[in-house]
Amino acid sequence: MVFTYYRLYFLLISTMNRIGIFGSAFNPPSLGHLDLIKQGVQAFDKVYLVPSFCHPLGKEMLSYPTRCHLVSEFLHDINQPNCQLLMIEHLLASKKPIYTYDLLVFLTRFFVNDEVSFIIGPDNANPETWKKFYRYQDIEKNWNIFVGKQNIDTRSTQIRHKISQQQDFSELTTTSVYQWIQFMNLYQTPVNSD
Repeated sequence: MVFTYYRLYFLLISTMNRIGIFGSAFNPPSLGHLDLIKQGVQAFDKVYLVPSFCHPLGKEMLSYPTRCHLVSEFLHDINQPNCQLLMIEHLLASKKPIYTYDLLVFLTRFFVNDEVSFIIGPDNANPETWKKFYRYQDIEKNWNIFVGKQNIDTRSTQIRHKISQQQDFSELTTTSVYQWIQFMNLYQTPVNSD
């Protein structure tokens, strides 16, 4: 009987995935995001990109479906098989912000047999910024936090700024994201979010 319990425990542990949740506005996806994703796929079995539906800090963003499409284009370009788009926040929202804490609670229940961790860049890990996160102490207590290094200093803000100045921004994002933004004339009016 004891052997059966150990065997069951081993089966559960051997099928447990380490899941990294990378939430962002992705407004639009940048090479800075890619840098963090590359670090995340080294640390986790699966990385899920979760675009914000309604930003908790009230940042202005392109529509949720448009940003999700940009993330799909981005994922096509980066070709990371263990990295996927997870469109979930719109199901959790009721015209109110979705907080990281609430998202992690939901995803921990969804991925019940997996270890869920939160991926952030050094900008959000900055104590001044981190303390703005709703229930940040509970996040620290209940989940592992993977803080990536900033190897590439490219942000969505830079892309939007270059577009507003009618400058080339192709070196700041992937080819498909660049082409889709150009084709759809996105960010022609100022949008102030990362």
